[in-house]
Parts: sequence; C-alpha cells; structure tokens
Amino acid sequence: MNHPHIHFESCASTHLYASEHAKDLEDGSVITADFQGEGRGRFGRKWISKPGDSLLMTIFLRPKIPPAHATSLLHVLALSVVGLLKDHQINALLRWPNDVVVKEKKIAGLLADASFQGSQLSDVIISVGLNVNQDIPELEKIDRPATSIFVECGRREKPVTLVPPLLSHFDRLYELFTRDGFTSLIDEWRQKQMLIGKRVRLEIGTEFFEGRIVSFGDDCSIAVENDAGIVRSFVAGEVVQVRGAPPRCG
Repeated sequence: MNHPHIHFESCASTHLYASEHAKDLEDGSVITADFQGEGRGRFGRKWISKPGDSLLMTIFLRPKIPPAHATSLLHVLALSVVGLLKDHQINALLRWPNDVVVKEKKIAGLLADASFQGSQLSDVIISVGLNVNQDIPELEKIDRPATSIFVECGRREKPVTLVPPLLSHFDRLYELFTRDGFTSLIDEWRQKQMLIGKRVRLEIGTEFFEGRIVSFGDDCSIAVENDAGIVRSFVAGEVVQVRGAPPRCG
C-alpha cells in the first residue's frame, strides 16, 4: 500500500487532522507528529507526552470491506504494534479493547473512528500513541501503570523512524484482513489477549458487569461469566478492574 506521509512538529491531534481533512486525504495516508496538544484516547482521555517521547501516528483508510468489519481495523493495528515491539525483543500482549501492554503496563493505546455515507463505509481512521523514550519518572505521572520502549530495552530512538517498520507489519496484516476478513487473524489476536481467565469489572455506559472472562468472539467481543453462571458478551466497554488471576506467559 502507498502511504503518503504528512508530519508535523506540533499539531492539535493527528487523529483530528485526519478527520477534518478526510475529503482531501488519499487512501493509506499517514499523519504523524512530534507533539500533539489535544491527543486523546477512548472516552476523551488525554495522551500525555513531551515532544519526541512518543510515536503519534494516524492511518487514514478507504477500505473496501463490509461496514460491520470497520472496527476490526483497530485490532489489525494493535497486532502490528505487537509485531513492531517483538522486533525490539519486547514481548507485548493486548488488553481488551484497545491497549498494548508489557508486563501488565500500558505501552500503547489505540483509537478508531469510521465514517459512513448512508449505509456504505466511507473511511476509517485508526491511530496509535506508543511510548518510546519516556523514563520512569515521566511514566509515573500517568494515572495507570505504564512503560516505554526505552524502559524495556534501553534504546532511545526518534519516534518517526518507527513508522516504516510499523507500516511494514500493518501492510502485511491489512492485506490478509482485506482478502480474508479478520478470521485470518483471530487466532493470533486471541493468543495475545492478557485478560482471558481473569476476573474483571466491566463498565458499559452507566452499568457494570463483573465476572471472569471466558472467551473472545470472532467479532472481537468479550464473554464474561458472573458468579451466577450467567454469560454475557460485549463488543464494547471499559475494563475498570482486573484481579484474582495469575500472570500469563508467552
């Protein structure tokens, strides 16, 4: 895939830029920034990062896929980040729905949005914020346990240099996805899930559901069994608590 690359020293948000300029962007366009003042994750959380500390990247796509498959592109990007980290000898896992973690500490967060024209999929915007050069004192300012490539392997590098290898992983997986659907990647995605078997408290809007995660569906949904033996599946939600399970290896 061709990837026209737009880079900013500073911008409000690469994701927001893609959204505001969707009509002008080519399929496969990549937007990066050294710093973004309004970077966000899910539920509007801010992405905290000094200039040059994180890879801040958005991919703009016009995929010829069924509209229902659009959200799976978030997981294609997540697996691509796992592959990039493996190149750095960092073993990363996925924390449903949109975090990449190392030793149960967040190293990357992802975000996706889709636009439609009537019932037809118009475009999909997927973004990643990956901690690259942060040291422990900086990471301790974040409101949840976090790590970085530097902390895990002692290497500092210019974040934008990670764009070509990350896109190499993404293009390979994207080709499989557009040809065969996410079923071609679901086994790999499941194997990388860190929450299987763990007891969680799941927030869905203003409701909560607590229980043990028993499986992940082919649509990337999560199945949770409560103490009464009731199993419910969720395609979205927020894991607000994890406890009572041994760490997973591999």
